[in-house]
Amino acid sequence: CFQNKCFSLEIADTAKKRAQGLMFRKELGEDQAMLFVFPRQGVYNFWMKNTIIPLDIIWIDKNKKVVFIKNNALPCKSDSCESIKPRALSKYVLEIVFDYVH
Repeated sequence: CFQNKCFSLEIADTAKKRAQGLMFRKELGEDQAMLFVFPRQGVYNFWMKNTIIPLDIIWIDKNKKVVFIKNNALPCKSDSCESIKPRALSKYVLEIVFDYVH
């Protein structure tokens, strides 16, 4: 649960699943999310290449504290997409449908 809202999580806990993420997905339900789980805490940049839906992206540290939020990350349709660079260490990253974290 995040901010008193529970989600059905899809877990991205392998390198392959984390690389694929939500690329090419046409929709993600309001009660659905993808949780990226990394083997160790670090700085994890994300980008929106080949992502079709806008997302809110939430970085969470090893103590399960939110350390950075990117609201309304828009899809990138070009070959050179800018990375979203959190300014903190995280172990988990949660992607949810844009417009929930406001």
